[in-house]
Amino acid sequence: MLMEMQTLETSNLEVLDGARAIEALCEYIDELEERRGEDLTKRQTDAMIKLANALISSIESHMQKSAEAERLNAELQSNLESEFSLTGRFRKTVVNVLKEVGIPLH
Repeated sequence: MLMEMQTLETSNLEVLDGARAIEALCEYIDELEERRGEDLTKRQTDAMIKLANALISSIESHMQKSAEAERLNAELQSNLESEFSLTGRFRKTVVNVLKEVGIPLH
C-alpha cells in the first residue's frame, strides 16, 4: 500500500542542538512507534526511525568531538600559561643573579 507524500512546512521549527536535539529525536521515534501503520507504512516508519537514529549518532559523535576539543584547548591554555610563568620566573631569577654578581644589565 503506497501512500502519497505530503509536504511539511518548516519555517517555524525551533533549531535544536546537542542534548535537546537528541531528546526531540527520541520523542519522534517514540511517536513513530506508537503510530506505526497508521499514517506511514511499516517500511516508511522503519526508514524514518533509521534516519532519526543516524542523526542521534551523528549528534553524539559531534558532541564528543566538541568536548574533546574543549578539553584539549583548556589543557593547551594551561600549559602555555605554565610555560610563560616558568619563563618569566626564570628570567627574573637570571636578572637577580646577574645583579647580585655585579653584571650590569642594559
